[in-house]
Amino acid sequence: MCARKHRIPGYNIIYNDIVDYEGIDLCCDCLNINLEPYDFIIATPPCNYYSRANYRRQTSEVAQRTKHILPKLIEKLSQLNKPFIIENVCNSSLLPKSKLFEFEFGQHHFYTNVFMLIPHNSYAIRQNKQYISRNKRDGNYNVDLVIKYFLEAIHENIN
Repeated sequence: MCARKHRIPGYNIIYNDIVDYEGIDLCCDCLNINLEPYDFIIATPPCNYYSRANYRRQTSEVAQRTKHILPKLIEKLSQLNKPFIIENVCNSSLLPKSKLFEFEFGQHHFYTNVFMLIPHNSYAIRQNKQYISRNKRDGNYNVDLVIKYFLEAIHENIN
């Protein structure tokens, strides 16, 4: 199961979103779905409350309506016995603390229960620009790259 529109060749991905648009398989809140049938979970819950750019988080109706999703999703997935990764924006002062592997890559913060190695940001930018988008706002490329490492780590653990 995957949030967002990550097109990952070789995988039968079920796409879920709270908004029904073309390409979405399940339209529902990720907190209200049974995740047992899925092999792994890739989640990208709403970031607006945790974003450093959202200085209006206390007064934004959308931010207030969705701020519970990230902490509740971390709790829900932590109780599953399945590999998962959750992406959100970087704002360590607001992000919930957990016992998961946590790291930042580009402008994104990740929580996972899978140990994986990814290139460090500064090394990637200076030494090998294929690893990270030069445009720090180009989150799709960077998130997709981490998802690729996540899937490789899952397969290494299975074999």
